[in-house]
Amino acid sequence: MLKIAIILLMKVYFVGIKGTGMSALALVYKNLGYEVVGSDVKEYFFTQESLVKNKIKFYENFSEENIKKELPIKLAIVSNAWQNNIETQFLKKLKIKTLTYSEGVARIFNKSFGIAVCGTHGKTTTTAFLGKIFELAKKEVTVLVGSPVKDWGGPVYFSGKKFFILEADEYKNAFLNYKPKVIILTSLDYDHPDFFKTKKEYKESFLRFFRNLKKPSILISYHKFKLPKRIKQFKVKYNKNLKFDFFAPGDHWQKNLQLVYKFCELFNLQNQFYLATKNFKGPLRRFDILSHDPLLIDDYGHTPEEVRAFYRSLEERFKNKKIYFIFQPHTYTRTKFLFKKFLKTFKEIISSKNVQKLIIFKTFSSAREKNNEENKKVEEKLKNISKKLKKTLYFESEEKLLKFLKKIKNYNNKLIATCGAGNIYKVLFKIKN
Repeated sequence: MLKIAIILLMKVYFVGIKGTGMSALALVYKNLGYEVVGSDVKEYFFTQESLVKNKIKFYENFSEENIKKELPIKLAIVSNAWQNNIETQFLKKLKIKTLTYSEGVARIFNKSFGIAVCGTHGKTTTTAFLGKIFELAKKEVTVLVGSPVKDWGGPVYFSGKKFFILEADEYKNAFLNYKPKVIILTSLDYDHPDFFKTKKEYKESFLRFFRNLKKPSILISYHKFKLPKRIKQFKVKYNKNLKFDFFAPGDHWQKNLQLVYKFCELFNLQNQFYLATKNFKGPLRRFDILSHDPLLIDDYGHTPEEVRAFYRSLEERFKNKKIYFIFQPHTYTRTKFLFKKFLKTFKEIISSKNVQKLIIFKTFSSAREKNNEENKKVEEKLKNISKKLKKTLYFESEEKLLKFLKKIKNYNNKLIATCGAGNIYKVLFKIKN
């Protein structure tokens, strides 16, 4: 009882609480019994709805006065975007312990039976699906996903803290803070070239993460790595003839399902696996059918492999539809380093008889990228693609893109799809409305 009382008295302050990961982590801490409060900019974020729903107080500005009003604060968790703002500096001046987002996650995750899902592609859906299996198995589990999940109405599922299923992000080596008992690796393709300067550096980061494994030290993947013998590696061989029911079609989904099935075999959860395949709705922005009339579908895919996989899924599910495929590149750094792979993907898409138009929309730039001449050259290369490839258009104005899309006649046999990690999906809502 004393331990519970101490937790309830412990206040955790979140700087940048409206961020996708931060708001989700705030919900986890709230569910664990901590008093949670935070701050962020005044701009509306969809995540704040879950904060309000769960009665989490937040200030819509950054100020030393916010901190003073909330004292005593035992712990602060600071978003990567606000490491040097006025509140963070004041918290440090008061000698209040401050953690990054990943350190805040690790503080809880490392005390549980931690199951980490990592990889270049498919982390979000695989994490959420495994969480659904644990929900159906009535396990005491915390699930933290990088996107809202339709089944739960948010990015968090909580029924206890015995198990913790986590989408473990590799960017800036964040996942090295975690010490899981089990790791599921979905894929290993080079990404985040703005941080990982070479493919070798990217792979080495994952190998370092695998070495963080604690007993029973299980790694499930499609690879075999040179790792300490204490790590039990389960290399899955993909069976193309084995097809599970799922909310979205495509081999890339099936590959991840077979990894999860191997986990379920090891932990005797096969019955719950089959139940989950039939009723799992999936995360937002993953093969997300926003409307059937007209048929509008969105996906978060933003690497060449993910864009290709999403397109193939569309063709598989909607064989007789004429497709208008809109792709918005995400960050100039990624587009520059993976340009040849993107070009190869674009050529595959336009080679399909189902494609009416491949539309490339202006790059969604990250806040950490500067508007320089190098980025302008990358954008110019994208523009030139539309001049060289058949059935390909380029737009940098949403207004002009909408004008073009609204001219399309007879939606009955057509499909409009958006793809990218930026804000291109908003176009579909404007067509729908």
